[in-house]
Amino acid sequence: MNIVRNTPGGPDQLSLFEEEEYKPIEIDTVYQYLLVLSPPDEHMDKIKRLKYHLNNLAYLGSYNLFSVPHITLAKLQSVHRQLGKFGKALQKEFMEYGELQITLNGFNYFSHGNDLRTLYLEIEDPHKIGAIYTLLNNSLGIPLKDYVPHLTVAKTISTTSFGELFPQLPSMGYQDSFTCDHILVLERTIKNQKVSHYKPVKKIRLGK
Repeated sequence: MNIVRNTPGGPDQLSLFEEEEYKPIEIDTVYQYLLVLSPPDEHMDKIKRLKYHLNNLAYLGSYNLFSVPHITLAKLQSVHRQLGKFGKALQKEFMEYGELQITLNGFNYFSHGNDLRTLYLEIEDPHKIGAIYTLLNNSLGIPLKDYVPHLTVAKTISTTSFGELFPQLPSMGYQDSFTCDHILVLERTIKNQKVSHYKPVKKIRLGK
């Protein structure tokens, strides 16, 4: 059935489409993926104890206290589940890499304007992680950004908390080393404005 209505072409111009076809498409679920390097459990526990100690010196917030320690390599999202992206083709790209020996040594921070800071643990010799970041994001079609390999301790804390905390860090020091033999793929969903927790769904081995 044709519908007659006013259009930019003039009154009573013939419309070619039913009104229902102009409704926006509703997206039910969004899938978000985080690809990370994860410390072994005993090293995670050590970093968690560090966070609690720092929180006694300056408030870090519950998000930072309970977030799982990791080194971020890539992020992506889609309206379709994307587990196929992390299959054999991507695994083949990383066959040449052996296990990563990662050493954390000391503290540094990022500034976010005048009001917020992110405190992180520095990584010695980060070039191999940087190379993995570049290969991984290129393989997934994700635009490259300025990338500093790091392990976040406290994300976007206030400059007040940071000012209380940072002068005490040099005397504390922090050093730890661990081996990582895979990239961990985490998945969460956004559905009906509710965000799920990240869950591990895939491992990409480093080496054969």
